[in-house]
Amino acid sequence: MKRMGLVMGAVSLMAAAAMAESEFSRTLFCRENRLPDLGRWELGVFSQYQQYDESAGVSGLDWKRKDFTVSPYARYGLYENLTAFANLPFGTVDSDRVGDHTGIRDISLGLELLAYEYTFGYPYVLPYVEVILATGDEDDKLGDGKTDAAFGAATGTTVYDIYHYVLDARYNVNHKNSGDEDEDGMFTLAAAFIWDLSERFSLMAEAKGTSEDIAGESGLPLYFRGGMFYKVSDQLNLSWYGGGAVNAEEEGMGAIKVGYLF
Repeated sequence: MKRMGLVMGAVSLMAAAAMAESEFSRTLFCRENRLPDLGRWELGVFSQYQQYDESAGVSGLDWKRKDFTVSPYARYGLYENLTAFANLPFGTVDSDRVGDHTGIRDISLGLELLAYEYTFGYPYVLPYVEVILATGDEDDKLGDGKTDAAFGAATGTTVYDIYHYVLDARYNVNHKNSGDEDEDGMFTLAAAFIWDLSERFSLMAEAKGTSEDIAGESGLPLYFRGGMFYKVSDQLNLSWYGGGAVNAEEEGMGAIKVGYLF
């Protein structure tokens, strides 16, 4: 019995240690329960290219905008199950409507709390809060023009150890709607599916819908992303993304994310 107790204790310790390892966040629209361990960092860069239609539904117009963003980011295991994060994006805009501009975009920072997680990491509940500062120039299409706050929660589970499902709901308190300048705020509901083809390589699919009122569009804005994740080493991780949208200004996008765990 003593030996059995020692074996069970060792297994429990190994499981706890495995669950405590820092993990790279893979998804864009949803938040996973993959967080830096206590006192550990995830530092990286997220680069994104997007193309928009700026015609706002006006017949005869064919205005386009091309955006490129480079966003260094950091995540830190601040406390047990509590992670702090910050994003510092810089962008360039090539617009038929407002011209060419380069500068800082809206900085964001916030907290993620792993409020509940079952023994093997799923299911889980992860509420979060984010503040988006109005550091980007609204007239140059580098920012929203208003300081915003977002409150949300993600919940997810895993099936057969390789299929991951995530739902994420959030509300932006002060998001500016382009279709109705007197109306602020936006609800977002997103879903993600991740398929682990191996311990190193995963495929991802995401979608989200928002309540945003977009000028020239009458339907619900829907955004879609597909991507791949590759774990180069225990520290270095890569993700690639591509996608588009309907009932929205966005016509297409591509992105890459590189992160390093310390």
